[in-house]
Amino acid sequence: MRFLFGILLFLTTLGLHAQSQGPFAPAAGIPGTSAIHKDSSLISYWADSVIIQRGYLDIANKSLGFSSHGDSSLALGYADGQVVSLGDSGLATFYLSTPIYNQAGPEFAIFENSFSDVFLEFAFVEVSADGQTFYRFPATCLLDTSVQTGAFGSSEPSYVKNLAGKYRADYGQPFDLAELPQLDTVRYIRIVDAIGSIDPQFASRDAQGRIINEPYPTAFASGGFDLDALAFLNPNSIGINEFKTQAQLPYPNPAKTRVSVEKAESMHLLSLNGTIIKIATGSTLSLDGVPAGLYILQYNFKDGDQKRSKLWLRP
Repeated sequence: MRFLFGILLFLTTLGLHAQSQGPFAPAAGIPGTSAIHKDSSLISYWADSVIIQRGYLDIANKSLGFSSHGDSSLALGYADGQVVSLGDSGLATFYLSTPIYNQAGPEFAIFENSFSDVFLEFAFVEVSADGQTFYRFPATCLLDTSVQTGAFGSSEPSYVKNLAGKYRADYGQPFDLAELPQLDTVRYIRIVDAIGSIDPQFASRDAQGRIINEPYPTAFASGGFDLDALAFLNPNSIGINEFKTQAQLPYPNPAKTRVSVEKAESMHLLSLNGTIIKIATGSTLSLDGVPAGLYILQYNFKDGDQKRSKLWLRP
């Protein structure tokens, strides 16, 4: 049965991508996409603190209770496909011990675990400086609402903008704080499940008031938005500085056995409280014996320049 469903979904996917594309970035792997792969060098580090507030199995029948798949730990660290399911109207609120600011390009990306380019479960994204006042990224959803998308229905991603869940597993949807000029500092990022029902009594709406049509109902433990990870991104350089900036970033990040920085003369691996864990001469540092987790990598250059980046060490 699962094999048959996979064939049907594959054929549906081909049909959707053969249709005219929408006005926004297309699916991962298609020219013009904004999708960020989980192993991209643009990723600096991963979120390590979140609180989950479960949503309903079915917002139209609250007596069924709440979603229950996964726990908060599965939304932290590297995007590995292991998720916590938010359910209808569920929330995930990340706290950032180090605040982020508007920079060149998107500041963070959110990962879901869809198994295809067109089985899409969406969520709104909001940010805050104080945890009290949140500003929502202006979402746009141009998907047809004349017929309800079923529990395993399909959607073309190029008709969607500024909704988490636009891309399949392993690919994050980036968000750019330049779209929220009223906010200078961000310490909280909140993910809010978008209810997929087209019934106006329960429907979620985009920034222009249009109903968001997505798979519904999904009255099972793993229903609603499936949150995999939140990644923070390095600033995108422009012009002649682009190559230099990218060359001076740790790679790979996340890392497992070693990490390198081009042209570095020496490297120090530090804990988050500044304790030196390992030192290396040259441009490569072995990570053998270092437990998985979040660290600070300090790297020094011949001209005396010194930089630091957060480094995620995967299991």
